[in-house]
Amino acid sequence: MPRAIPLLFSLTVRLEAYAFFIIVPLIVFLVAVSSESRGFDGIHVIRGALISGPLMFGLGFLFRALRLRPVMAFLAGKNAGEGVVRDGSAIRKILLTHPVWEATAVAFRWVVGLSIAAFYIWCCTGVLGSIEYLLTMLVAIPSNFAIFYFATENILSRLLMDERFGGAPREPSDRRVFGLFGRALLTLVSTVMIPTVVFGYLFYLSQEGHVTILHASMHIIFIILLSSLAIIVIAYESSVSMHLAVRQVVGALEILRKGDIDIRIPMVSRGEIGIIGRHVNCLADSLDEYMKRNRDLTKNLESKVTRRTEELNSAMEELTAANEHLREARDELWGEIELAKRIQSVLLPAYPRIAGYDVAVRMDPAAHVGGDYYDVINGTGIDWVVIGDVSGHGMTAGLVMMMVQTAIHATLKINPSIRPVGLFEAVNEVIFENTRLFSEEKYMTLTAISVGRDGEMCYAGPHEDILVYRAASGSVEVHETDGLWIGMYEDIRGRVGGARLDLAPEDVMLLFTDGVVNAWTRNSVAGRRRPESDSFGQERLMEALRRTGGVSAAKILEEIVGLLDGYRCEDDATLVVIKRVP
Repeated sequence: MPRAIPLLFSLTVRLEAYAFFIIVPLIVFLVAVSSESRGFDGIHVIRGALISGPLMFGLGFLFRALRLRPVMAFLAGKNAGEGVVRDGSAIRKILLTHPVWEATAVAFRWVVGLSIAAFYIWCCTGVLGSIEYLLTMLVAIPSNFAIFYFATENILSRLLMDERFGGAPREPSDRRVFGLFGRALLTLVSTVMIPTVVFGYLFYLSQEGHVTILHASMHIIFIILLSSLAIIVIAYESSVSMHLAVRQVVGALEILRKGDIDIRIPMVSRGEIGIIGRHVNCLADSLDEYMKRNRDLTKNLESKVTRRTEELNSAMEELTAANEHLREARDELWGEIELAKRIQSVLLPAYPRIAGYDVAVRMDPAAHVGGDYYDVINGTGIDWVVIGDVSGHGMTAGLVMMMVQTAIHATLKINPSIRPVGLFEAVNEVIFENTRLFSEEKYMTLTAISVGRDGEMCYAGPHEDILVYRAASGSVEVHETDGLWIGMYEDIRGRVGGARLDLAPEDVMLLFTDGVVNAWTRNSVAGRRRPESDSFGQERLMEALRRTGGVSAAKILEEIVGLLDGYRCEDDATLVVIKRVP
């Protein structure tokens, strides 16, 4: 039983150390101070603690050993053959619910222990101490409940990563023990209760003249130190598991973005992050199944097209079903703005490269989570540059951006030779169904550009104008983009036109989002602004490109960003500079 004993030992040592080296001394010092006002010797308090302490410890160890007996038997290898997976899943359920069980058990143990200690003191002194009994309950039970729940969750989270416990769950679910609100409320109540009760009672005793600060100074110093230590322990233990779970989800999304769809997230939590992990696994399964089907296509073109159409429809149904489950996770993600910003920064390429071109990019996000999206995707012979903007802001815009990037990468992986119009239509078909799940309508402007090594640029999709600097004449051309927005209509086949432009050596193509041209001077006041003088505008952007078109892409970008320093961008501002090198 090499791993079973350490599990029981580590749980017992860590949990009971918190209880008997922090909370118990805090209670003893608090009651000892108040005992002077009751007229009995504080030694009775210590004796009462020594009587009830071993009983509390013994009950805790016994309950814990009985509860974890199936887990220890499983770790010792007593299950074998076909029963391993089934038993492993059952063991995972035990471990996932054990933190709540541990916290409930310690609350019961404290009720029993404090009752025994109070009864002993009453027998020895004749003083019942009902106020002290109530106050110690208010200090001990919430703090121990929080510490035992969070510490047990942290210890078991690493053990739950073992795939013998049923591996990563595939089925979406919204069942959870403690959500983010519950965790925050539990932490708040347990940390606020300690100083409120302890120092409130000490203040009451001092005001009534029962205790003087100087006379009980050493006791009060120990009470302050132990109270502070208990608050720090609760805050630390409540944050560790959440931090590990967020790192786990973000790491899995990064691996998925790189194309490795074999990644799965083990179920180590029954909170919001655990639910997100389930849905990420569901999405990865859908992508994995979709990729496997496409590898089996025959060489017959007509049959290949027919089968691919059927499989795309099937994949659409699967993605729709998966995103129906994601709707519940979306509601939980609504308040996770910082997490969404981190995901957005991870998804967008920071230093893109295209053979034969000098590329520089810059995105300055607004204070909220915006919907700007750009991407540079390297292929064989043909590279892709994509830029777009989701309507609105917040978590929904960030989710739409993430779905668009996933759809683009999946489509290009399946059909690397697809034309921009075909890519635009395929992405729209996926996003239209997904955005119907939101409570608000979301659209996206998007221009997809295939970049040829010979300077040929084929593009499709409506977004901001494409600015092209011609090195031969020193002029700037404006190429308009047109078509329908992503997510507006279900079927846009034949309604999106493509166009082409060619870049000669030293020519420059500039892509941007509306956050650039709609930036306002910093001293302008909303409601009194004049677009012709207070906004940055496309004309000023063209003039900057005309003036700096002869230098490197990085220098062009630096010049434009320098001009924008005098303006306030109220939306995400994205710039992509592509210069063809000789």
